[in-house]
Amino acid sequence: MLCLSQFKNCNTEKLGLKKVDILADVRKDTTTKKVVKVKKQKVKDASGQIQEIVPFEDFTEDKQGLKIFAEALKDMQKDKTKIRIAFFGDSFIEGDMLTSDIRDTLQYIFGGSGVGFVPITSPVAGFRSTILHEFKNFESYSIVTKRALGISLGIAGTCDIPLADNTLNYVIPYRNKVYSSFSTAQLFYQNKSNDTLQIHYNINDSNHAVKLERDNGLHVINIKSKAARRLKFTFPVSPALQLFGVSFENNTGIYLDNFGMRGNSGVGLGYIAENTYKEFQHLRQYKLIVLQYGLNAMSEKDTNTLWYAKSMNNVIKRIKQSFPDASILLLSVSDRSTKVNGKYVTIPSIYNFVNTQRSLAMQNKIMFWNMFEAMGGESTMAKWAQAKKPLANKDFTHLTFRGGKQLATLFYKSLSNELNHYAKKKK
Repeated sequence: MLCLSQFKNCNTEKLGLKKVDILADVRKDTTTKKVVKVKKQKVKDASGQIQEIVPFEDFTEDKQGLKIFAEALKDMQKDKTKIRIAFFGDSFIEGDMLTSDIRDTLQYIFGGSGVGFVPITSPVAGFRSTILHEFKNFESYSIVTKRALGISLGIAGTCDIPLADNTLNYVIPYRNKVYSSFSTAQLFYQNKSNDTLQIHYNINDSNHAVKLERDNGLHVINIKSKAARRLKFTFPVSPALQLFGVSFENNTGIYLDNFGMRGNSGVGLGYIAENTYKEFQHLRQYKLIVLQYGLNAMSEKDTNTLWYAKSMNNVIKRIKQSFPDASILLLSVSDRSTKVNGKYVTIPSIYNFVNTQRSLAMQNKIMFWNMFEAMGGESTMAKWAQAKKPLANKDFTHLTFRGGKQLATLFYKSLSNELNHYAKKKK
């Protein structure tokens, strides 16, 4: 069907075939001020109180979209292994906003402790509170800034090349009791040099050196130590050494990797090679992929979502091909407000975007969570930003950490509800 849809001049009627339009549903791009409603469900919270939640919508063929993740959770508890979640998004989750609270909740309930994947460099390193992160003298590439031939972008959409006098420091803060140290750090790299290269690192005041593998593949260095808080790297200066990030972990349990990137509409994920996704999946074994995008694709006035639907359709297909052994969940865009006649209201294009994203989930047979509705729907961002204890910033677009915590609670309730439904179906 996909092939036939590309042949514009092909007279398919003579072949006895109907013309194929794979984007027929999302092509209905009329402006609306309503989103497709999903029936809310009532659940009991930990105190026994009844609450309404916005459930995940499962568009998979067997209506068991969370099966891979749910089965992995069961195996993890039995086999004492680790399972991982890849959470892709934009500035809405930068600095570990929202994801840190989801991670904390999951690790508190299912085990595990550690912040997971952290990039080599980051424009929001000073903003992130879940790890202290300093670096200098790297040439950085990413899907939203600079790309170049021969530079491979890693799963986070970044690549860093070490320059002279480079240093990279990570420190686990005494943030909470969930994780104040790590026992394993994993450095992900690619070394295309013909020369023998080695990196130096210092952990718990002990110096080490490791020779790097040489080929075009993705490699990982496993660094183990008891209750380490500090890790410092220095790298050889080589344009052939491409660095992608470091993961910090401890024992068995759940690890959630934050792949948030400011300015990414989601379409940028298409710049990451499918083979790169597959190499990371071979090493990381993600069981749940979450996609959160939309804020950088919307315009306050232009409600046309056709270009976005076409591009994201291709991205979702690539994600499905690259992570065939993971459950996939697409989130709708959050609410976002603008000032009209002295009052902050939801921008008009939100509604079309939410409906378009839902159609994309339906067409690609993955799960969908209407985050816009879960937050409260129309004008919620204005209410959150103007609250006595603000849940959103005064840009009426992004959350505060307090708001991230509240939204994480809503997300976990919907996730837990879906896990319960899956468990009941199995009985």
